[in-house]
Amino acid sequence: MQHTISQHIAKRYFYRVAIAVLLCLTGVTARAQGRQSMAKALETTPDAYIQKDYTSIGKVEGVHISVEGITDLTHNKKMNALEMEYTFADNSVTVSVLLDAGDADSLISYMDFVTSTVFKSPEPTDVREFSFTSRSNFEAGCYWNKGWSVYIRIDRDNSRTNVEFNREDVMQFQSLLKQAKLNL
Repeated sequence: MQHTISQHIAKRYFYRVAIAVLLCLTGVTARAQGRQSMAKALETTPDAYIQKDYTSIGKVEGVHISVEGITDLTHNKKMNALEMEYTFADNSVTVSVLLDAGDADSLISYMDFVTSTVFKSPEPTDVREFSFTSRSNFEAGCYWNKGWSVYIRIDRDNSRTNVEFNREDVMQFQSLLKQAKLNL
């Protein structure tokens, strides 16, 4: 009888630990999926035939901007997304990001905020920074350092994907985003 009670307690402990591990993994997976754009989710649909069509919009400071048409031929779903692609200076790696229409709208609004509000604001007395992060881990930002510096980071977690823009680049980037938006 004693042996059976010990086994019962061990099983209950095992099940509790297993449930706790599953809940943790579910939370991590949900957070990871929450950061994925709808375009990336469609593009990586398992067990589906995916067709991709690209329309080039332009390039600024090594960042190629295009519209990617994604079609799931198996489930008859289609959407367009803003794609930004950046190749490292040594041509070793190319990194890209897909922004669905909602993220593209938010990025355009952020860039409008930078050019119409931040650039026209009085000089801050201390360090100041503004940033935007998409669901797909793309980041855009600006900071004050004896003048406004603007950057984008194709992959927020990889500093090698950081691209600095001067004011003309910012205006060109903003224009290319708006051109791309017409095709989303």
